[in-house]
Amino acid sequence: MLAGIVALAASGCSTAVDPEIPAATIAVSSVPPSTTAVTPDSVAEAPPDDTVAPEPGDGLSVVSVTDGDTFRVVIDGVEERVRLVGIDTPEAGECMADEARLALERYLDVDEIALLSDVSDRDQYGRLLRMVQTPEGLINARLVDDGLAIARSYPPDTLWDDELAEAQVAAQARNVGLWDSAACGEPPDVSIVIVEIQHDPPGNDTEVLNQEWVKLASVGGEAVDMTGWVLRDESASKRFAFPDGFVIEPNQPVTIHSGCGTASASDLYWCVNGSAVWNNNGDTAFLLDPAGNFHTTLSY
Repeated sequence: MLAGIVALAASGCSTAVDPEIPAATIAVSSVPPSTTAVTPDSVAEAPPDDTVAPEPGDGLSVVSVTDGDTFRVVIDGVEERVRLVGIDTPEAGECMADEARLALERYLDVDEIALLSDVSDRDQYGRLLRMVQTPEGLINARLVDDGLAIARSYPPDTLWDDELAEAQVAAQARNVGLWDSAACGEPPDVSIVIVEIQHDPPGNDTEVLNQEWVKLASVGGEAVDMTGWVLRDESASKRFAFPDGFVIEPNQPVTIHSGCGTASASDLYWCVNGSAVWNNNGDTAFLLDPAGNFHTTLSY
């Protein structure tokens, strides 16, 4: 295995709390203990790269699924936690989280599984970072194609980024899963757009947080009460909840600054600490309506 710790994508922001919640773990049908990991020659969809290799060993069996992008597996008698690299699925309790978890459970219920690695071996929580190959294809990409996961680059593990990005474009074109405007409930009859993202202001981003911002506008000719609306990044760990009763007036843009300040009709403040919100090397802003639907997104 190649040693390494994954570089997390939210402008260096990380959390000290292990994201896996054991209480959410559910049992799934295990792969028979006699099943072996498929060989590189049989992984037709894996990119031809020397860093890609199935997990070694004679025994590989799935134990349980935690959520849509995390599961437990036994490799040669040793239980490991696996984090699907290159994607993010909704957290427990969020819209489509159960669907993502059940889809992963279903996709893992096969006789042949290979765990493919890129550059990093484990993340900061000790989980194996892997693409998961089955005879039906790469599970990571299938979840994205279903609209149950968001493609997200995790440098330096970028070998499959193009394939995952293509799967997301396909899901968006079909309006499936998270890309269905009514996936989480009836959407409000309003139109808000993300006008612009200033993701890389001059200087050290963490020292000029109020110069990093996202600008929104109502283009439907009416004022919109933003109570219950949320702005988030690709990681989903950075979330801005609009103040109760805040209204975006028609043709009056509002700017959400990453730093702290005094709110007004035209300026709101995320007030993050220790790091910026938006990655300089690419990110996506998601605006969620009160039901949890993706109302609009903007990537750069």
